[in-house]
Amino acid sequence: MKIESKKIPQKQEVQGGKIFSKEAYSDVSDWEINFSNDEIRSFSGFFIDIFADIIDNYGDMWWVLEFLMMSGLPVSFRIVTDDTSTMREFLQRSECALPEYELLEKNKYKYDESSDLIILGLHAKVDLERFPSGTSIIRVSYLSYDPWYRGSHEREHMLSTPERPIIELTYSPLSGTGWVWHYEKSATTRLEWLEKMWLPTTLEGKIWIPIFVYRETLEKLSLVERSEDIVIFFIGNQSISYLLSPISYNFSWLSRDDFWDLIDLADISVLRGEISSLRGLMSSGPYLWDMYKWKGGWNREDSQGFLDFIHADETYREIHDKINTRKDWSVEDILRVRRHWHTVSVDEIPDFRKTLEKTLDKLGISL
Repeated sequence: MKIESKKIPQKQEVQGGKIFSKEAYSDVSDWEINFSNDEIRSFSGFFIDIFADIIDNYGDMWWVLEFLMMSGLPVSFRIVTDDTSTMREFLQRSECALPEYELLEKNKYKYDESSDLIILGLHAKVDLERFPSGTSIIRVSYLSYDPWYRGSHEREHMLSTPERPIIELTYSPLSGTGWVWHYEKSATTRLEWLEKMWLPTTLEGKIWIPIFVYRETLEKLSLVERSEDIVIFFIGNQSISYLLSPISYNFSWLSRDDFWDLIDLADISVLRGEISSLRGLMSSGPYLWDMYKWKGGWNREDSQGFLDFIHADETYREIHDKINTRKDWSVEDILRVRRHWHTVSVDEIPDFRKTLEKTLDKLGISL
């Protein structure tokens, strides 16, 4: 196998106070890759190492879950993480039929025994130079709606070498990227979902609003003067204080399928972070996005990119800013968003599986 990488120097740009150098990347399409038939590597029956750091929320673990569920790769996995007990509990509670997997402690990982293909989920921190020659690495970014990140999609990382190629993939629904899970809309009916959850079937015809947000956002929500035609489903232990509210239900946990069904069945959702918000987008239903807040605050470039992507009008932008700047917000605000939602066609959103297949093909990997 011979891979010759052509660098395309470009000037540095500043994003969020940090310098990102586009000089670090070169387009995968500019590679000269020549494989003979006996050099195509097949992983069937073998394993792939997937790395994930558990930081302070479910996002990184849920990304692993979705990769295992949606990739369709005919292999087993070794999940390398800094908290195996938390990851194990999360995957077990998902109630999903998962491919065969093993959990490995990251601090005990043996680089010289790594799989031939490495997946780094959401910029999991590793020593890239310790992977042996012959290893191929796919490095997946955090979710972004910032058009700037298109520049790094399907490009070679600055530490990539012909013997150890490292490819960057941008996790975004923007055109020119392509790391978004495509789902079939749920076939479950509202009545079936209510019966499964042991809830009154009289709720079937009401306005459904699932709310899965960060604690600081939830504390600013007002339920005063809420119509009895509305039922709110709070997801997460942080919402337990709302149990006394009329026609509200709290779920400390929902399985993956039950949660995804609820989003599909909802009239409008309020969703936090990355995975659940993308599921809201792929449901084609209206939703509000409670964005992840880094130490320096929320990402304004991502916020603007998201609002532009969904063609948000002034009313939607106003309420989006409310929940992301920790201002008071209400159920009436949520309903206003429902009236000001512009449906996004999922056909315009790049497909994760197609991008994965394309990248593996570029790397000369046959599955």
